Amino acid sequence: MVREIDSEVGVDTEFFFRNSFFRVPCLMQFSTGRTIYVVDLRAPLNLAELESILMNPSIRKVMHGLGEDIKMLNYMLGIVPNNVVDTQLAGSFLSDDTQISYESMVNQYLDISLDQSSSVSTSDWTKRPLTAKQLHYAMEDVRFLLPLWNTLLGQLESFGRASWYFEEMQLVLQSPEKTPREGFESMRGVSRMGNQDRGLLYAVAEWRETFARRRNLPRSWIARDEDLLEAVGTQRKSSRDVAAKTGKKSGERIKRTVLNARRFVKEFGTDLVDLQSRNARLSKKVKSMLRDIVVEKSQESGIARGLLGSQSRLLAWSYHYLQEQEFPANFGQWRDNLI
Repeated sequence: MVREIDSEVGVDTEFFFRNSFFRVPCLMQFSTGRTIYVVDLRAPLNLAELESILMNPSIRKVMHGLGEDIKMLNYMLGIVPNNVVDTQLAGSFLSDDTQISYESMVNQYLDISLDQSSSVSTSDWTKRPLTAKQLHYAMEDVRFLLPLWNTLLGQLESFGRASWYFEEMQLVLQSPEKTPREGFESMRGVSRMGNQDRGLLYAVAEWRETFARRRNLPRSWIARDEDLLEAVGTQRKSSRDVAAKTGKKSGERIKRTVLNARRFVKEFGTDLVDLQSRNARLSKKVKSMLRDIVVEKSQESGIARGLLGSQSRLLAWSYHYLQEQEFPANFGQWRDNLI
């Protein structure tokens, strides 16, 4: 396989993490344009050659929606592949959809119909032998990556957006995985919380993250988002009340984390757990202004609004701008010029 790869290769992975925090590596698929290879990651293999492909700067790796794949490769091999492109990200520079599926893009740009059943996608990839449907699904996942990418690249170049895309691709690869502080902003009801309760919620979200990682269990098995919100939002809620929904041990731990955080806030103030700047109202105005510009520019350019600026990113950028009088590096020069 290594000798057959020229300057680019399609790459995909299949993993399983229904019952764990970390993804269980199961398959890695490669398409050279002539041949499709499916590598069984559950077998006792020497993966040095695969790692050399992924890290070779002369070989472009074409993937689709690479976020989860990159996490798995980082967990499995301790690497972040270089010279990687993402067809899903490329598509968001050409449409109003940031989450367009591989199946839809192959149909839209190559006029080829695929039938990638979601039931196969979420099946147990750890079981051996794999079914014929699983193998077919895995091979189809990489079969059209190279022609799809080359079609997208041609359109990016024709619209004058190729340089924007490659800049954003580097920003994506350089961005660390979301922390609990960044991730919990999307929980329902967080926006109505005061600064202190938002800080307390961060404390219990960070506890859940640490505990789930250490035990290698899904976050929801430790506590659901709504359980954390309820525990923080009602000071009078007892451990017994929380335990009724999360289990006795988790309920007690959540309540203890909340109480400890409250004592910390009372003794030292809210600075270290305050997720909003002291200019919170002003930051919301900045976010609102950015949101209006993003909507306008998305309509004018046809670039996905979520790519120009999701709600959580607009909020983070607004905080940073108020503190530093400039946008952070992940705002991107192309976005600065456009917006």
